[in-house]
Amino acid sequence: STLEDFAKDALAGLAALRVQLGTGLPSGLLGHSEGGAVAQLAAAMSDSVEFIVTLAGPGVSVTANILAQTELIGRANALPDAQIRRDVELLAAILGVLRSSASVETLRPLFLAKAREDVAAMSPEMRRALTDIPRHADVLFRQQMKMMDTRWFRSLIAYNPSNVVPSLACPVLALYGERDLQAPALINAEGMRTALEQAGHEASSVHIVPGVNHLFQIARIGSPAEYPSLAKEFAPGVISEIAEWILSLSATPASEQ
Repeated sequence: STLEDFAKDALAGLAALRVQLGTGLPSGLLGHSEGGAVAQLAAAMSDSVEFIVTLAGPGVSVTANILAQTELIGRANALPDAQIRRDVELLAAILGVLRSSASVETLRPLFLAKAREDVAAMSPEMRRALTDIPRHADVLFRQQMKMMDTRWFRSLIAYNPSNVVPSLACPVLALYGERDLQAPALINAEGMRTALEQAGHEASSVHIVPGVNHLFQIARIGSPAEYPSLAKEFAPGVISEIAEWILSLSATPASEQ
């Protein structure tokens, strides 16, 4: 499946909901993270989507988000700068190949180099146990490609909201977490504001929620490593902000949305 397939599924679900609930209130889609991209695509596919809400949805390309999150999470986890730089460079090379017509096999030398770096950083005991570096590189390559070399992932990294959001016919509420390291708030909020200005909907809004992470939990640093230790609930005010914005649409003339 691809992002476009997910968007079609979302539209089918919205149509079924309308049949059940009628058309008394505006009906739209809410998507979190990748789901935000799906909501954007669905709204671009059909005028039946009367609004969308995105939580940590992309405001810049997914590729830019992946590279940014790799650096930010590495820093949050106190990885050495040199390792972070190597990780970002390797990931950029992988994403570049996956977005092109080149064979993923061209990436094998990069994985061999990474395997050698990994082994060099190991303790003497671990280095003695891992003697077959090419095999280690092959394992790394196959593990990564099992997830990345797929129709879904290729469609994901090709997605750029600047190609979709400016043409939307509906208003958008885009919320971002101040401490989000997976969809960094500043770059995504700025990108979304620019795209929505082109769309021209006065009811659209972009807001960075203070103190919350990618899951909209109150967070200390925002690293995924701390997710399990945090309260399993939305930060106060997030749900009410969404509800109030949606309800405000029914009181706003369509020409002003």
